[in-house]
Amino acid sequence: MLTIAYVLLVLFVGIIACAYPALRFKSHNTFENTHRFAGWLSIALFWAELILLGEAMRAGTSQSLGDILIRQPTFWFLVIITFHIVLPWLRLRKVEFVPEKLSNHAVRLHFPMTLKPFSGIAISDAPLKEWHPFATFPSADGKGGSLLVSDAGDWTKKAINTPRTSYWVKGVPKTGVLSMACIFRSCVIVTTGSGIGPCLSFLTDPSRKQPCRVLWSTPSPLKTFGESITNKVREVDPQAVIIDTRASGRPNMIQIAYQLFIESGAEAVFVISNPKLTKKVVYGMESRGVPAFGPIWDS
Repeated sequence: MLTIAYVLLVLFVGIIACAYPALRFKSHNTFENTHRFAGWLSIALFWAELILLGEAMRAGTSQSLGDILIRQPTFWFLVIITFHIVLPWLRLRKVEFVPEKLSNHAVRLHFPMTLKPFSGIAISDAPLKEWHPFATFPSADGKGGSLLVSDAGDWTKKAINTPRTSYWVKGVPKTGVLSMACIFRSCVIVTTGSGIGPCLSFLTDPSRKQPCRVLWSTPSPLKTFGESITNKVREVDPQAVIIDTRASGRPNMIQIAYQLFIESGAEAVFVISNPKLTKKVVYGMESRGVPAFGPIWDS
């Protein structure tokens, strides 16, 4: 029992160390693999520790091991934890995708599943190694949907250069932060780069009735994401502010977002971008008394 306790301590220290933000963002695959496999091993060792403890407690008594275990709160905690570890894998399935290469920096993956609005799914080509979450948006005909993959690392670069026709999907689709935009009469959507993908989940939702303004800053939007994505944004907001950062450089997003908020009479601002800019714009809006929302990074 003491040996297992020390092994668990080492595993916990390793999990915590790899979850440190600087190391986590520098080597996300290391964090993910450590969290997954060390976590699974920890649960298995906890079960072993509990069984050894039960055997020690029933020594010299007429009680069975099962009678001892079911009286331990730890047993029920481990049952619940183990159930929630196994549950997402019960929904593991391979889904067919139709890749549409938009440019050397982005690919659009179409899929046949019809998901609820504002849904996000995680896909993988190696289920035990790494998973990558993406927000989805519905197809124009309402059947199926698609997601955008932009160049943000080795895996995404491979997905763009050599797109696959099938990926693994597991768990239940998660609802994104933009679902909150539905409670406001009007809003301003601020995004950069491929963040337009999650935004399209809200912008193209057929049940959406409230007006919204769009601020999208990205390098070469037409060249990178194609006419289809750009036109969808224009359809929703004919006066959308689409900034080509290759031509004009990086704009003052806080100033433009606040100007759109005042001009449109919106009730809130939603920001979908990288963690640094998301926090910056949300803080800039809130310091001006504007309700602003952005996702928790890596949520």
